[in-house]
Amino acid sequence: RRGLEHRQCRARRSLAGRAPALAHPKLAVLPQHRHHLCAAATQGDTPRQLAPQPRASLQRRWHLGPCVEASMRTSSICRGPNLSFGKNLLMGHQMAFQKGFPSSMQKTRSCHSDPRIVQLERKGTVAVMTLNSPRTLNAMTEPMGKCVSHIAKELAAAEWLRAVVVTGSGQAFSAGGDLQWLLERHADSPQRNAKIMREFYELFLCVRKLPVPIIAAINGPAIGAGLCFALACDVRIAAPKAKLGMTFVGLGLHPGMGGTHFLPSIVGPQVAARMLLTAEVLSSEQALRDGLVASIDEDCVQAALKMANQMASQAPVASRLCVQTLRMKQDRDLEMALVREADSQAQSYATAELAEGVQSLREKRKPVW
Repeated sequence: RRGLEHRQCRARRSLAGRAPALAHPKLAVLPQHRHHLCAAATQGDTPRQLAPQPRASLQRRWHLGPCVEASMRTSSICRGPNLSFGKNLLMGHQMAFQKGFPSSMQKTRSCHSDPRIVQLERKGTVAVMTLNSPRTLNAMTEPMGKCVSHIAKELAAAEWLRAVVVTGSGQAFSAGGDLQWLLERHADSPQRNAKIMREFYELFLCVRKLPVPIIAAINGPAIGAGLCFALACDVRIAAPKAKLGMTFVGLGLHPGMGGTHFLPSIVGPQVAARMLLTAEVLSSEQALRDGLVASIDEDCVQAALKMANQMASQAPVASRLCVQTLRMKQDRDLEMALVREADSQAQSYATAELAEGVQSLREKRKPVW
C-alpha cells in the first residue's frame, strides 16, 4: 500500500512538473479522462505517453465541423492547440473556412468520409463545389454523397451565399455510379435495394434545397447518375470535350436519381425518350442543339462563375423567390418519380442483365442479352 501511494505521489509531481505543456485552457483534461491518467500513472507510464488524450478532448470540445475535424486526422493543417483559420484553410471536405461562414458550420458533427472527396471554395458570394475523385472519374459513391449532403446543409445556413457552381476535378464531371457498388446491389434483396436507392438519391439531390441558383460546369463526361446530378442544377454549361449520356438501359439498369423526371422537362418528352431508350452519348454540340446545356465554353468553370456572379449581383430576396418558383413546377410529382425509379432499379438489380452489363463494361465489349 505504501508503495502504491509512493508511485501515485511521484506521478503527481511528474505531471505538475510538466504542467505548462498541459496548461492551455482548451487542452484541459475532461473529467471522463482523469481516471485514464491516474491508472496510467500507477502503472509507471510517463506524461509524454499520455499527451494524445487531451488532443482527443480538444476535438470533442471545439466541434470544428466535419471537414476540419477530418483534416485534423488526415493532414498536417492542424498541429496542436494553435489552429490557424487562414483564408485558405480547408474545411469539411476541404472547404474554405473563411471569415463570414456562419457559426453553425463550426458546430456540426464529424463526417467520417474522406475529407478530400468533395471540395468547396468560396469566391465572394459564390460557392464552388468540386467532386474530387479524378482517379475514378468522380464516380458517385455513398461517401461522396454524404460529403455533398454535409456541404449542402452548411451552405443552406450561409447568409452570404448567392449562387453555387458544381463541377468535377480531372477529366470528368462524373462518369456515373461505381461498378463495384452496383454489383453489391445485385447481391442484395430488392426490398433493401429500393430503400437504399431512395436514400442514395437524396444524398445528391439535396442540393435542390439550396435557395440559390445552381450552375453545373460540365468539364468532361457526365454519364448516367453523373448527368442526373447535373440535371438537378438550374443551368448547365459544357466544355467542348464534354460527353453527356443516360446510359442506364445499356447497362441493364432502369434510370434513377430523377433522370426520368428532369430530362423530359428540360429537353422535351421526345428527345428524352430518344436519349433514355437508345443509351446514346451526346457531344456537347448535340447537347446544345437539344437544349440540354445552355452554352459551350472552353473554360466552362470560369463561364459558370461569370454567370453565377451576374446572378449574385441581382436583388437577393427576389432572386431566391424566383428560384423557388422555377423549381416548384419542375419538382411537382418528383417524389413519386423517385419512388418509382428506386423500385424499378431494385428490380433491375436482381436480374442477370445487370451482371452482364457490368461485366461487359469492364471487359469493354458489347453485352449479350
